[in-house]
Amino acid sequence: RIIIPNSVKSIEESAFIGCKPQDVTVPGWNCHIDLSAITNLVISDKVTTISDSAFSRCTLLRNVEIPNTVMKIGSYAFSYCEAMEYIKIPHSVNNIGENAFYNCNGLCWVDITNISAWCNIVFATSSSIPLSYAQKLYLNGKPVTSLVIPEDVVTIGSFSFYNCHLLIAII
Repeated sequence: RIIIPNSVKSIEESAFIGCKPQDVTVPGWNCHIDLSAITNLVISDKVTTISDSAFSRCTLLRNVEIPNTVMKIGSYAFSYCEAMEYIKIPHSVNNIGENAFYNCNGLCWVDITNISAWCNIVFATSSSIPLSYAQKLYLNGKPVTSLVIPEDVVTIGSFSFYNCHLLIAII
């Protein structure tokens, strides 16, 4: 297990090359660590953006905890994370980049914390939304089968409910 505290200001190239930890806590910048073998990921609450390709090809990654401080998930951020089964997208996220969840074939469900915030996320493409693979949307741990669009929603963004197989009624 590697935990990189917020006090660390830089990680030099190849600092952890060849290291294959199972659990990593990252403060939130691109660095040259071989993350391909991680299975669990806890992102620091100091992070506001998950960079482009930050965790791409972490093929054994199963669980991801995204804190409420993250506002943007970059392009290809979790692409090819084929073992990822579940992801929770907090209400703070307002932008998910191109192909952020491309080829995340193992995704079974997506948990969100707020329908209004979900409707306002800008998804760059249909493979930006984790539902393109998961097909099951949950709100605070409960499956969304009947959806009531809240009064404060002005726009429902592109792809917001794309491929959401559990959804049978919208009010």
